[in-house]
Amino acid sequence: MNEATHTLETATATLAEADRQYCEAVDMFCDAAKDLPDNPRITRLGKNCFTMKASDLGRNWSAEYHDFKVQYRHITDAMRKAGPGKALTTLTGIVEAGRIRMGGSAPWTINLHPDVVKNLTAILPKEA
Repeated sequence: MNEATHTLETATATLAEADRQYCEAVDMFCDAAKDLPDNPRITRLGKNCFTMKASDLGRNWSAEYHDFKVQYRHITDAMRKAGPGKALTTLTGIVEAGRIRMGGSAPWTINLHPDVVKNLTAILPKEA
């Protein structure tokens, strides 16, 4: 019984260390996402406010579509919520779909700007 207890304690410690390393890796990626380029077609007036030319709106007039920093934040939040071992799969799925599904009592979908997808693709691991 003592050997089984020791094995269980060792396995628990190993899992805890792996989980810590995984969380650090996700945090590093999320920090890198904060440094990704913002939309060059907007002029920021503050953290949550910007202006842009009406001619740059295109077919999507949603503020979230043109605010790259908000899109990066939604993506990194989804990665953190995905849990251990699923953050990269979640990120890859979001980038491939070009949209992110937001939860809540009335779920909605945010279409990602093509430049956001390009910026994220550039920092994804090549084998992902």
